[in-house]
Amino acid sequence: MACGFGDDEVSSGIGCVIFRHLLEDTEFIRRVSLISGLTCVSRVLGFFRDVLLAFTLGNSVMSDILFLSLRVPNHLRALLAEGAFNAAFIPTYSSIRFNKGLGAAMLVAGQVITALVLVQLSILFAAEFWMSDILRFIAPQFVQREDYGNLAVILNRITFPYLMATAMSTVFTGILHVNGHFSVAAGAPIFFNVLLILGVCLGGLFAGEDYTVAVSWGAAIGVCLSGAAQVGMLIWYCKRKKLLPRLAVPRLSPEMITFGKRLGPALLGSSSTQIAAIVDTTLAASLPMGAISALYYADRLYQLPIGIIAFAMASALLPKLAKQYSGGDLKEVRRIRGQAFLIGLIAVMPFAIVFVIWPELMIKIIFAHGMFKDTEALRSAKVLAAYGCGLPAMVLLRIIITSFHARGDTMMPMLIGMMVLVVNIAIKMVLVRYVDVSGLAIATSIGAWSNFLILWFIVGRWDRLDR
Repeated sequence: MACGFGDDEVSSGIGCVIFRHLLEDTEFIRRVSLISGLTCVSRVLGFFRDVLLAFTLGNSVMSDILFLSLRVPNHLRALLAEGAFNAAFIPTYSSIRFNKGLGAAMLVAGQVITALVLVQLSILFAAEFWMSDILRFIAPQFVQREDYGNLAVILNRITFPYLMATAMSTVFTGILHVNGHFSVAAGAPIFFNVLLILGVCLGGLFAGEDYTVAVSWGAAIGVCLSGAAQVGMLIWYCKRKKLLPRLAVPRLSPEMITFGKRLGPALLGSSSTQIAAIVDTTLAASLPMGAISALYYADRLYQLPIGIIAFAMASALLPKLAKQYSGGDLKEVRRIRGQAFLIGLIAVMPFAIVFVIWPELMIKIIFAHGMFKDTEALRSAKVLAAYGCGLPAMVLLRIIITSFHARGDTMMPMLIGMMVLVVNIAIKMVLVRYVDVSGLAIATSIGAWSNFLILWFIVGRWDRLDR
């Protein structure tokens, strides 16, 4: 059947356009599907993990402390390991790989890994030594507690090495993605959920008088071990594919200078999101008991489509767009980006609708078991509904930032992100006083839409100039 406008002119025309766009790049869709599928497995295990934590810890002081120990390294991981590092490393590595060959790319990768190990070891040592001071700044009411204050510090010390492990995993994942290997890298995070679940089960099995403390210990140890497992598997696979770089002393070569110039703005750009998340944690910690847990449980549902759709698409897009930019094919860049917008919206809208219309039902079905009471579900549901309003913007924002990073421009997303951050934090501080913890999610959604619309306007102007 030809794609034309007949009797049902509008509906068939739109349908044909969408269908044609979805089929224009089957390789891209295949990669997104592969990454999304493995991410989905990880997220399903993550749901089981969170249901288990809700069942054993509920919405309590102990759950707040455990989730605090998960959020601190995760904030730094997202800042230092994932978004910023990928934005600088993948375009640099891709350009060298396709213009100078694999040997030159592996040499630069070895220098980057050496520098990363030294930096991460320094961060790890400082964090372990000053952990109580860090927590006293982020969540002083937990550190000052006579009953669980020391435990909060200990659990954060146990989970913090996960940051270094995921930073190393990001390098090997980037190398594999540029060279066309997506499956193992996408499946590596499954270790996190499997070992955390195992830790919770073993902690509960060998619990003494304080069951919740034993479960928290088991979960924290599971997180630490999962990082080592992820790095080990990725190193093994890179070696098997002859893509494992040798450690090399970092040198001020043109390639390393380019990498450094891209990394600085990328770190500042990623910091806007993570600073906002740290502010969320700090403000939630100042609210009545259970606020951090309410934020955590809603965030787990909210992050499901972001992980399956936004991060999967960004992982597949970045090396693909970087290659097109290296070749100067701007028309193809625009086509791929438009296709990604379309697929992202089609995929995310069902999640957004469910989160906004039936948030309390979702929270109760998934988490309201065992120690988690129905009466505690409403607080998390309000947070989830607010997150749902900004969910489409989060997916579109991830795609458009990836487009900037692929062309080697980490400066513009950083500037816009920092500008939005200042306004966003002010909104958070006002709303949290009037609408409890859900005010944090409302401000997050406002910030996501603002950030995306500004960057979209800039990209539109650039596209017109390129033509």
